[in-house]
Amino acid sequence: MPENEEIKYESSKSETARDLRKKNERLQTSRATLKQKNKTKANDIKKLRDSANMVKESRDGWKAKYQDAVQKNTELKEKAEKHSKQLERAEKAI
Repeated sequence: MPENEEIKYESSKSETARDLRKKNERLQTSRATLKQKNKTKANDIKKLRDSANMVKESRDGWKAKYQDAVQKNTELKEKAEKHSKQLERAEKAI
Protein backbone atom coordinates (compact mmCIF):
# COMPACT_ATOMS: atom_id res chain seq x y z
CA MET A 1 0.00 0.00 0.00
CA PRO A 2 2.69 2.57 0.68
CA GLU A 3 3.79 2.15 -2.92
CA ASN A 4 0.31 3.14 -4.17
CA GLU A 5 0.35 6.23 -2.02
CA GLU A 6 3.66 7.23 -3.47
CA ILE A 7 2.35 6.73 -7.00
CA LYS A 8 -0.68 8.87 -6.29
CA TYR A 9 1.53 11.56 -4.86
CA GLU A 10 3.86 11.44 -7.83
CA SER A 11 0.98 11.60 -10.34
CA SER A 12 -0.60 14.58 -8.59
CA LYS A 13 2.80 16.27 -8.38
CA SER A 14 3.40 15.73 -12.06
CA GLU A 15 0.24 17.69 -13.01
CA THR A 16 1.04 20.87 -14.82
CA ALA A 17 -0.35 24.27 -13.96
CA ARG A 18 -2.58 24.04 -17.04
CA ASP A 19 -4.02 20.72 -15.87
CA LEU A 20 -4.65 22.14 -12.41
CA ARG A 21 -6.44 25.19 -13.87
CA LYS A 22 -8.64 22.94 -16.02
CA LYS A 23 -9.41 20.74 -13.05
CA ASN A 24 -10.18 23.80 -10.93
CA GLU A 25 -12.49 25.21 -13.61
CA ARG A 26 -14.35 21.89 -13.91
CA LEU A 27 -14.78 21.75 -10.14
CA GLN A 28 -16.05 25.33 -10.03
CA THR A 29 -18.57 24.75 -12.83
CA SER A 30 -19.66 21.51 -11.18
CA ARG A 31 -20.06 23.33 -7.87
CA ALA A 32 -22.03 26.14 -9.50
CA THR A 33 -24.30 23.62 -11.23
CA LEU A 34 -24.86 21.75 -7.98
CA LYS A 35 -25.65 24.99 -6.14
CA GLN A 36 -28.14 25.97 -8.85
CA LYS A 37 -29.85 22.57 -8.66
CA ASN A 38 -30.08 22.83 -4.87
CA LYS A 39 -31.48 26.34 -5.13
CA THR A 40 -34.08 25.18 -7.65
CA LYS A 41 -35.06 22.27 -5.42
CA ALA A 42 -35.31 24.56 -2.40
CA ASN A 43 -37.57 26.94 -4.36
CA ASP A 44 -39.76 24.04 -5.49
CA ILE A 45 -40.05 22.77 -1.92
CA LYS A 46 -40.93 26.25 -0.71
CA LYS A 47 -43.63 26.61 -3.39
CA LEU A 48 -45.09 23.22 -2.46
CA ARG A 49 -45.00 24.09 1.23
CA ASP A 50 -46.75 27.42 0.55
CA SER A 51 -49.33 25.65 -1.58
CA ALA A 52 -49.94 23.07 1.14
CA ASN A 53 -50.36 25.84 3.71
CA MET A 54 -52.85 27.64 1.47
CA VAL A 55 -54.86 24.45 1.01
CA LYS A 56 -54.79 23.83 4.77
CA GLU A 57 -55.97 27.37 5.54
CA SER A 58 -58.70 27.10 2.93
CA ARG A 59 -59.82 23.74 4.29
CA ASP A 60 -59.88 25.07 7.83
CA GLY A 61 -61.94 28.07 6.67
CA TRP A 62 -64.47 25.87 4.91
CA LYS A 63 -64.61 23.56 7.92
CA ALA A 64 -65.36 26.52 10.21
CA LYS A 65 -68.07 27.77 7.82
CA TYR A 66 -69.55 24.27 7.71
CA GLN A 67 -69.64 24.04 11.50
CA ASP A 68 -71.36 27.45 11.66
CA ALA A 69 -73.91 26.32 9.09
CA VAL A 70 -74.57 23.10 11.00
CA GLN A 71 -75.06 25.04 14.22
CA LYS A 72 -77.48 27.48 12.55
CA ASN A 73 -79.41 24.57 11.05
CA THR A 74 -79.78 22.87 14.41
CA GLU A 75 -80.93 26.13 15.98
CA LEU A 76 -83.48 26.63 13.19
CA LYS A 77 -84.72 23.06 13.57
CA GLU A 78 -85.17 23.59 17.31
CA LYS A 79 -87.09 26.83 16.69
CA ALA A 80 -89.26 25.11 14.08
CA GLU A 81 -90.05 22.29 16.50
CA LYS A 82 -90.97 24.78 19.24
CA HIS A 83 -93.25 26.70 16.88
CA SER A 84 -94.90 23.53 15.59
CA LYS A 85 -95.54 22.41 19.19
CA GLN A 86 -96.98 25.81 20.01
CA LEU A 87 -99.24 25.60 16.94
CA GLU A 88 -100.42 22.15 17.96
CA ARG A 89 -101.21 23.38 21.47
CA ALA A 90 -103.04 26.42 20.07
CA GLU A 91 -105.08 24.21 17.69
CA LYS A 92 -105.95 21.84 20.53
CA ALA A 93 -107.00 24.76 22.67
CA ILE A 94 -109.30 26.05 19.95
